[in-house]
Amino acid sequence: MTKNLLHLFRRSAILFLTLTLLLLIAAYLIPSALRQRERAEAELRVAVQLHALALDRDILGYTDRVRALASRTEIRRALQEHLDGRTSREELLSYTAPRFADGVSVYQDLLAAARYDVHGSLVAAWGGPLAPPAPDVHLESTVVDACDRGDGCIELRVTVPIVEDGRVLGHDVALFRMDGALTAPVAGLTLGLESPAPEPGWRATSEPMPNSGLTLHARYPLRLVRGSPGRMDRITVIYVMLMVLLTLAIGYGTLYRGARRLIDALLKQEQRLVELSSRNELLVRETNHRVKNNLAMVIGMIDLQMEGRDEPRSTAVLTDLRERIRSVSEIHDFLYRGSDLHGVPLVDYLDKLVQQTVNTLARRPVHATISGSATTLPPDTALTVGFLVSELCTNALKYGLAGGGELAVTVTEEQGMIAVAVSDNGPTINPAIDPLNADGFGLRMVRVFVDQL
Repeated sequence: MTKNLLHLFRRSAILFLTLTLLLLIAAYLIPSALRQRERAEAELRVAVQLHALALDRDILGYTDRVRALASRTEIRRALQEHLDGRTSREELLSYTAPRFADGVSVYQDLLAAARYDVHGSLVAAWGGPLAPPAPDVHLESTVVDACDRGDGCIELRVTVPIVEDGRVLGHDVALFRMDGALTAPVAGLTLGLESPAPEPGWRATSEPMPNSGLTLHARYPLRLVRGSPGRMDRITVIYVMLMVLLTLAIGYGTLYRGARRLIDALLKQEQRLVELSSRNELLVRETNHRVKNNLAMVIGMIDLQMEGRDEPRSTAVLTDLRERIRSVSEIHDFLYRGSDLHGVPLVDYLDKLVQQTVNTLARRPVHATISGSATTLPPDTALTVGFLVSELCTNALKYGLAGGGELAVTVTEEQGMIAVAVSDNGPTINPAIDPLNADGFGLRMVRVFVDQL
């Protein structure tokens, strides 16, 4: 059984250490995966913001180019003279077209450009006609509109008013092609000027470009940077599931099966111990019963011996001997009748013993009282105390209560010490007798028993 307990303890310790190690690993992996995801998303946000700033800078450059076209003095004055009626439209077109084409041809990323007067009539064009601007373009206002072509490029349309002395003369409109505008510094990043449709496993973010009035939308997959947070999440989940399964397997193999066998063995052993204890208790009770019967037979033999004897001294000796044997018989009677073989209730035992002694030896009426706390003593100790009390009561009945009186036995307990006092209300002891040094058999026996206790 001890080997089984040690074996179960070892397996339980191994299980505990294994689970602790697995939990520590899980406690490291899960926060690590979360930190990696947060870091990846932070890198994405920074990349989108930087790219938005770069596009914003490029759009400002395109706007400045169109403003430079609108600020050319000779073209603006020609348009003003036409609107004032000083020149015809043919003269305006012939004068403006070559100069406008000369001014915009230097821009390699320009797809088309056009100039319109305030009424929306075309004044000059380069690279193909463009739709006139919306009528809500006012003084000092710039309109930027963009279209994502879907091939990684953006077509940017910039409209700038032509102003002279606080008067709007017309508008310059230019269409630029932004090659590589959506190339991001982070692998897997897809950018667009229109919000993409939501897709499973993708996320989107937006960064405004305040100077242009545009908003840059970014769409990117979850598996984006080194370490792949999505994959790490799956690995963590799989790891936790495997850890749970492993824990159940180890628990079944160690605790459940081992403890079940151990419990079965303990139950069987407990049943055997209960049966053995019952047999031993029965044997002890039977032994005590036989001892009591043997003592009763000895007492009966003494009574037979006392019948017909006239010698007082011999009768007194036999009577004392009978009472001493009777006190031994009482302790066995308590063991035989009681439920606890390991302890004797002292007050009950002394009460029965004293009453029996009084009934046997008292020549005149004697009232005996037993009082005290409920104290339990081992059988051997109780037997010795019974001898002492029986002897003291015998002396009291012979010499102190020959004419009757009161006999009291008191049991007290204080600070772990038990005191037993025997007293009577008869004459005091002869001063010539020293109880501690008397030669009588009874007092010598009392001293021996006291020394034994």
